Amino acid sequence: MSGHVHLVTDRTVKPVIVPPCRVPIAFKSKLKRRWQRREKLGVIQKVKDPSDWVSWLVTACSCYPNGDS
Repeated sequence: MSGHVHLVTDRTVKPVIVPPCRVPIAFKSKLKRRWQRREKLGVIQKVKDPSDWVSWLVTACSCYPNGDS
């Protein structure tokens, strides 16, 4: 993705680490393919270092017959 983003943050807010939730087995392979696709597109990137902020992933069934969303 190209461009710049200016984020204003409140430094008085303490970081939060949300514990991971389980991904249903039926979603795992499809979810992995989507992660890889979005990583190739530059929408997301793999974090290799520890992070102060960690959010969980929400999974839902796709309502499109071909699985696109």
